Amino acid sequence: MDNAKDFISLTEKEIEKYKSRPNEIAQVLVDKALLYEAKQAERTEAELKEMDFLQENALVRFYVQKKLDGTVTVTNNEIQSFYNANRGLFANQNESNSDNIAAQIYNFLYRQKLVANETKMIQDIIANFQGELVLNNDEVKYMSNNSVRITAKYFDKIMLEEMKKEDFFTAEADEIEEIKDKVQINYYIEKSLSGKVNVTEDEVKNFHEMNKESFLNFTIADAYTQIYNFLFQQKINNDRLEIMKKVVDKYKLNDIIKDYDKKGLINLGKIKMTKKDKPDAE
Repeated sequence: MDNAKDFISLTEKEIEKYKSRPNEIAQVLVDKALLYEAKQAERTEAELKEMDFLQENALVRFYVQKKLDGTVTVTNNEIQSFYNANRGLFANQNESNSDNIAAQIYNFLYRQKLVANETKMIQDIIANFQGELVLNNDEVKYMSNNSVRITAKYFDKIMLEEMKKEDFFTAEADEIEEIKDKVQINYYIEKSLSGKVNVTEDEVKNFHEMNKESFLNFTIADAYTQIYNFLFQQKINNDRLEIMKKVVDKYKLNDIIKDYDKKGLINLGKIKMTKKDKPDAE
């Protein structure tokens, strides 16, 4: 456990960053404990490759997001024009709640423009790519000859080369490390829950019986799917929280943050990390 104690501790940089934000300190320590658990877990070669794939994909998404920052604006005139042309879409909403309607339109137009910019940026990068990309036999085998996954792998390789050319890995080193850690934590939790979560037909029927009015416009099949997915996600979230609560107890995270407070390194304030806490590792 000595190694764990060294791993699950705040760096000087983290202490400075979070010393007056106690709730975030608690989350950082929970993430560190989960990451330590993830690093101790035994993984097959296939699982290690899967995690590499997920980390690469997450870094590519981060790169695209950074490239698109500040490229989208939505004006009040655009919001008004969209509303005037699509007034019927909002017939069932209280028009006096104009702020809510404007926010809906803004989010829609923003997302629409963002997707357009993202598509153009990716198309330009692929069209101008000069390198040669080859998937080796192991990579193809790992992708199970799945054309969608193989295409995703080629795309990630192209984007990773662009990131290297721009020295992106150096410029964003801290955030990149955090993203890779988050992926590893999520992968660990998902593998821990694999096969342990089940929603029965009776649970779906009971939920439908108690909430019939919410599904009047759904077919039986659609209602079943929606209810099943809702209940499944609810169980997953509950089980994720249980995993997090266990590391709070196992590594005595309460004691760790109290010790930092006693030493005057952080301002604990009114924070309470108990079994009722619901830290979010994502």
